[in-house]
Amino acid sequence: MPQKVQLWKSTYLLTYNLMFMKNKFALLIGLISVCPLILAQKTMPFTYNFGFSINKNEKVIPEWSVSQEPLVNVSTDTSLVFRGKHPLKIEQVDYMSLYSPLKCTLQQTILFPGTGNDSLSVSFTCKSSHLEALDLILMGTDGKDNIICQDTVPVSVLDGWHTSKKSIGVKDVVMLHLSIRVKGENRQRHYYLDKKEQFLWIDRLELTMGGKDLSAYPVANYADSIHLSQEDIVPLPWNDPAAGSGIASLRNRKIVALGEAIHGSQSINKLAIELMKYRIEYERCKLVLLELPLQKMLYVNRFAQGDEAFEPDNIKELFDYALFSDEMFDFFAWVKKYNAENDEKVWVLGTDFEYASRNRNLDLCEYFLPLNRTGSCLEMDTLCDLLARGGNSVPDYSAMKYLYANRFFESHTGPTESRIIEHCLHIGQQANTLLDNAFFEMRDSIMFDNLRFLYTLLCRDRQATVTVYTHLDHAKYISPDDPKPSFGTLAKKAFGEDYCCIGIFAGKGEVLNNKGHSLAVSSLSEPVKNSFEDLLGRIPGDCFYLPAESLPRYPLFMRRMGYYDTNNNYLFAIPPSLMESAIFIHRSEALTKRPCILGKDLYPNETFINRFMRLTKLLKITDKGHDKMKGKYY
Repeated sequence: MPQKVQLWKSTYLLTYNLMFMKNKFALLIGLISVCPLILAQKTMPFTYNFGFSINKNEKVIPEWSVSQEPLVNVSTDTSLVFRGKHPLKIEQVDYMSLYSPLKCTLQQTILFPGTGNDSLSVSFTCKSSHLEALDLILMGTDGKDNIICQDTVPVSVLDGWHTSKKSIGVKDVVMLHLSIRVKGENRQRHYYLDKKEQFLWIDRLELTMGGKDLSAYPVANYADSIHLSQEDIVPLPWNDPAAGSGIASLRNRKIVALGEAIHGSQSINKLAIELMKYRIEYERCKLVLLELPLQKMLYVNRFAQGDEAFEPDNIKELFDYALFSDEMFDFFAWVKKYNAENDEKVWVLGTDFEYASRNRNLDLCEYFLPLNRTGSCLEMDTLCDLLARGGNSVPDYSAMKYLYANRFFESHTGPTESRIIEHCLHIGQQANTLLDNAFFEMRDSIMFDNLRFLYTLLCRDRQATVTVYTHLDHAKYISPDDPKPSFGTLAKKAFGEDYCCIGIFAGKGEVLNNKGHSLAVSSLSEPVKNSFEDLLGRIPGDCFYLPAESLPRYPLFMRRMGYYDTNNNYLFAIPPSLMESAIFIHRSEALTKRPCILGKDLYPNETFINRFMRLTKLLKITDKGHDKMKGKYY
């Protein structure tokens, strides 16, 4: 690999590690008359308005979202005019004069009008440069979110403006999911290009039924059919370990996922911790999984298991930039005390995966060093050295195979934890073969593989249960608006009724998330009228549980906010298709962090260098030791 490519990749992998989590930004794309796509400046509210009427005074305002945002740039091309307006332009991002091939998906879900027509005419006008594939995918779902129709409009990638047309059947469609999938040419082995030459320009998307534009038809007012009252809810007391007793979905379920609709809420964090404690104390939960990399949580789990070599300060540092409250460390200390008093131990691990291999290597190194604190195992010390100094790679597979065969991990951790280490190393080997974008497409799949592996390994007892704390976008049952199935979709398919998702929502208040390049407090925008949060916000009570039988069974807006400030991002969905039940908090408090963390630029390079320097001081590997290990490895 050329030197500048290697330098860029090292920097990019570290930077993108923090940028990719739960991040989807929206576009201002207005459909008027013939539905031209028009993008506003990033500082403006991002809305996609089809002009559908919910009632006489309100409009439906869903949004487009764009996957792979750090790798692509979306803007109006003011240098070009086509058919009387500036087209939308999607292009590669310049990182130190190098570019990844253009690959992204623009997504949109709309509430479908009840017109009586069974056919929808689609017309899509665009032009492209150096693309390998471009498709417009339309998928219709019924009133239970079942997919009842799906069709693809293949779009030419030849130069010049062109219009692609197709008619699709839409009988009984309640929601229509639109996906524009873009894939640039990939001509180089290492996936990086020297030129910015891959573009897509979009002029307009026309959707017509019976000769009329789709926006001309009214939409059914489902919200008028929903009548929620105090009788439909179960009040939840704060900071009460027994609060979970009123939540039916927590009881007698093998795997419960607590899916927060918004990240960065102290209130949701505190509630989730109480529910995890309840599951441990009353529902035989022996495995807690957080939305954090599995290899990073190995350190936390050792602390929770009572190993005094694993220090609290290192764990607190781990959570400086994660969207978890300081109370999460108190929860780990609580689990440690619980484990000391009970024969059946609780494991606290992660379901996610670290993208940047250099960070992944340091996570493992930080975990191995205290394991081998006596320095009695030269092989493990040498492995730490290989991990710390290995850059964007992991030790050669033959070295791993040697360590497995001689059971070096098992002698320090026992057979169960040894298998988890080998699982982490195996996934790391696989991840290094993936192209950058391919990893993000597989993220939920990797999360599910981690769940299935850990559940099989640690919950052999039929009565043992698992609790997962993650984002609702991962935990939800059905994901028709996403290119790949969610973690919850895969879990529901594999475990059936043994898997349960509880959505956690907030109405107003504040959250902490990434605004630009630093963590900062954001105010939650007023919920969209007749959205799920708006309907729940009309019920008195600080915090309450909405059981399965009370969930509205009609399409509604629901707010989704991840690592980044995407306050206006909503999705259309039928609540029971995403989750079994829901919890609502009227007012959210933002996560609190140490003052030195707030407002600080989130540059992973600085974090990586500090960690690297600390670890290399601890490593005591000599050249003689390396020579001895090379003889064994090779």
